[in-house]
Amino acid sequence: MLGATAFFFSSLALIPLADAIAIGFVGPFIVVALERPILGERATADIWIACAVGFVSALIIIRPGFADRHWAYLLPLGAALSGSLYGILTRRLGSAERPTTSLFYMALVGAGASSLVVPFFWQTPDAQGWLILGGIGLWAAGTHLILIQAYRLAPASVIAPLHYLDIVWGSVLGLVVFGDFPDTLTWIGIAVIVASGLYVFHRQAAGRRQG
Repeated sequence: MLGATAFFFSSLALIPLADAIAIGFVGPFIVVALERPILGERATADIWIACAVGFVSALIIIRPGFADRHWAYLLPLGAALSGSLYGILTRRLGSAERPTTSLFYMALVGAGASSLVVPFFWQTPDAQGWLILGGIGLWAAGTHLILIQAYRLAPASVIAPLHYLDIVWGSVLGLVVFGDFPDTLTWIGIAVIVASGLYVFHRQAAGRRQG
């Protein structure tokens, strides 16, 4: 997770945000591809289709330009690979470790490693800054705890296509916080991603009933 964060934020200084997000969304394909050799689980054809539909829909929403061939385009790809391995390894540890244990060590290692660069960039926040940082930390901890629990309960390939809902929530927050009303293509992309996510939920529920 530390690698995914470092790769992605480093790319933003060198390539457009839309391009970085678009490349990062190959992550679900990586999860599905690595699921069987690492976890021994096989994704069904409909999961592959859901990944493809979600990826195309995300491209419709963010419409990346890919104007040049800068080497930094490899950075979001590294972020996607790192994030995918995080999900797969979390799934593997899920049967042996409690979610709180996984979260504790992830936070400990991440904080320790990232603190090594703090002396080079540190700027002391004001009171409001500390509150914002604390809120981000609590929100992130809760989010990761939920994600770890999700990987314990469901195959990684089932969770992977649902990551495309990130762009949906991004569009909704853009509307609520910044007043950026989505255009027609964005609404189409959102509708398709939501439909794809609901389909994954339906197939997973149907599989459990059959099992």
